[in-house]
Amino acid sequence: MKFQSKKFIPFALASPIVLIVIIFYEKKENPYDSNLDVTKEYTKLISIAKSENKNLLIEFGANWCFDCHALSDILSREPVKSFLKKNYLLLAVDVGKFDRNLDFSNRFGDPI
Repeated sequence: MKFQSKKFIPFALASPIVLIVIIFYEKKENPYDSNLDVTKEYTKLISIAKSENKNLLIEFGANWCFDCHALSDILSREPVKSFLKKNYLLLAVDVGKFDRNLDFSNRFGDPI
């Protein structure tokens, strides 16, 4: 029987991707708090940002979204983490299934 390398290539490429997905979802908690009062938190963080001479970074995302988990993970790793801590405050806004905090998103030109 002859080895069919063309059939093996998709499996070889897919295996690391599946492993990465499993690692991300098992490693991290949900980065977005669905119970957060976003307007209240925004007001608080704006005040703190002004007093600490920092910027406010608003991250819109959802707990079901793999890309959102990946972004959250990147923001929590060095050297990005140190840079953000020095220059920014972060507000993670849960948009649910595009049915949560949309009024807040509209304040900024609906960036989602």
